[in-house]
Amino acid sequence: MEDAYAALGYRLAGKAVYEAAREETDYDAKTGKPYRVYHAVPVKSGQLNLFVHIDINDATRGQMLKSCVNRREQMVSDGLQLTFDMEHWNRVNRLKTQSPCRWISRST
Repeated sequence: MEDAYAALGYRLAGKAVYEAAREETDYDAKTGKPYRVYHAVPVKSGQLNLFVHIDINDATRGQMLKSCVNRREQMVSDGLQLTFDMEHWNRVNRLKTQSPCRWISRST
């Protein structure tokens, strides 16, 4: 049982480190705009696909390209899933008094 608790502890610690790295931001000295300091880059380790976090200032072009492609794919996937979720909610709630959820375009 202790092994199970240790494994859970390692997973939770790993998740905490991952979240902290993912959220760390800094500001560009010239533009003042925020940027994410650490970027996840996929690496192969035998049969496993793992991610390591690299400092954006130390990343090679190839590493940044891989990281940005992965993030773009996640954004597209998240947008598609959000559409599915909204369509489901609208279908389930269509007979209730609530108005359906719709995309609202904002003019800037």
